[in-house]
Parts: sequence; C-alpha cells; structure tokens
Amino acid sequence: MIKSLIYKEWLKVRWTLIALAAINLLVVASICVSIANAFGFIDAGKLYSDAASLQNLFYYDLLYIPFLTGLLLGIVQFYPEINSSRIKLTLHLPMKESKSLMTMQFFGIVSMLLVFATDAIILLWFSSKYFPSEIISGMFISILPWLLAGFVIYIFITIIFVDTSWSRRIVIGLTGLAFVNNYYLGTMFGGTIYSYSESWFYFVIMIIIISPLLLWSGNNYKRGVK
Repeated sequence: MIKSLIYKEWLKVRWTLIALAAINLLVVASICVSIANAFGFIDAGKLYSDAASLQNLFYYDLLYIPFLTGLLLGIVQFYPEINSSRIKLTLHLPMKESKSLMTMQFFGIVSMLLVFATDAIILLWFSSKYFPSEIISGMFISILPWLLAGFVIYIFITIIFVDTSWSRRIVIGLTGLAFVNNYYLGTMFGGTIYSYSESWFYFVIMIIIISPLLLWSGNNYKRGVK
C-alpha cells in the first residue's frame, strides 16, 4: 500500500519535480560558469581575497532557490488533495491515517533531498577546482541553511493545506515564515560565511520537530474542526 501511495504521489508531481530539478541545475550551472569565467578574466589572488576577506558570496544566486522549490512542490503536491477532496480517500485507505500523511510528506522530503544534494555536490565539487578547502568549507556552511529552508517551507505548506481552519492556516503560515526567516538571518544582516557554523545542527533538529505537526492538521481535518 505504501508503494502504491508513493507511486500516486510521483504521478501527481513528476513534471513539477522534474522542472524544479532542472531549474536548480540551471542555477548551479550558471554559478559554475560564472566561477570559470571569473578566473579567466580576473586575478586569482583578488578572487581569493574577495571570497575569504570580503565574504563575497559568489554562489549567492542559489539563496532562495531551495525556498521556492519547497514552496512550489508543497503546493503542487497538497493543493489537489484539498481542492478535490482527495485527502478524504487518502485518509480512508486500508492503512493508518498517520502513516498515509507521513508517507506523502516523506516522499516530498526525499525528493527535495535528492535535488538539493545534487545541487550541493556539483557546486562544491566544481568550486573545489578553483578555491582552497577553507573557502569550500565556509561555502558549505553558508548554503546549508538555505537548503534546509526549502524543507521548512515545504513542511509548513503541507500542514497549512491539510488543516481545515483558515484562522489556524494563517497562524501556521506566519509561524512558518518566522521559522524560515531564521535560516536567512546570517545572510540578511551581513553575517560571515561562518555565521551558522555552530548552529546548523539545531536547524536540522528544528525540521525533525516540526515535521510531525502534519498529524495534528490531519486530525483536525478528519474531525472536521472549523
């Protein structure tokens, strides 16, 4: 039954997921091309100085791409469930409602994980050809919160769409934006590439904590609470 549910989710979002993966790859490819071009026309010493001393984020174009990926995937995956009342059928499958909802969310999270892991691997691998390991490690610490922000907004989108009350949806939405904002504070307020070097672990824990809140929304939907 779980395999059937996962296959259903794949059929529903496959073209959107492919398009989002392509957009992610295009942005990463653009950054890689920019790096190669920069080293072809600018002195390497100056580029090292900009990246290390001036904290010039040459990969800044990636900043909001994970956020948009999580947002759009969550909408495409869960909006039809509510708009067409498909969620009623999902919650009445011969398996626990909690397992059905968490399987749907798990599918989305794993899908994004594959996309974001590909982004990070390509970007880090290509950059390592031009920059020393110190800059690459700082780069990883910088982009990790951006990637995690995609998971956060996705999880909150799933919670919003499954809930039945507009007042709760608004509160959940504002809470979600506040959560996501934490993942960008280091960039927004001029932090260095090491701003989150001591806190990224807590951001991962935060995602693990908020994920099961989907079950609360599912319970509200099942009860028909307004």
